[in-house]
Amino acid sequence: MGSSSLSANAATWHNGTPSKIRGHWEDQDVYVGKLFHNEIKYAHMSFTISKKTVDIHIGQSVDTIIRHPKWRYLGKGSYTIKGKTMYGNGRFTVKRISSSRVYGYYNGKNIVSQTPFKKSFYRVK
Repeated sequence: MGSSSLSANAATWHNGTPSKIRGHWEDQDVYVGKLFHNEIKYAHMSFTISKKTVDIHIGQSVDTIIRHPKWRYLGKGSYTIKGKTMYGNGRFTVKRISSSRVYGYYNGKNIVSQTPFKKSFYRVK
């Protein structure tokens, strides 16, 4: 009799989100100037991955939330999560670049491209 083991098959879509990348991720604060009654303002971009949602906060824009997620492992520390957004279907990909840093891509585009923010995110909690 052989033993059976559970593994994340790369070709299989799994419900929810992968536990290895769950948490709140941010990039470094960036100075955005003196706004709103001459107060000095800093901003950052972030995303939060919970078991049932992915919440992507991009600067001053409305958050993009992926609900009813399904995920699969792409290899080399990369995961893709697909689900429903208020705009239709969405896909978020996380690529690990170190034990504490990742890149984030929404529908194939780095979420901080064409912004003053850094490309990588670190886990806050």
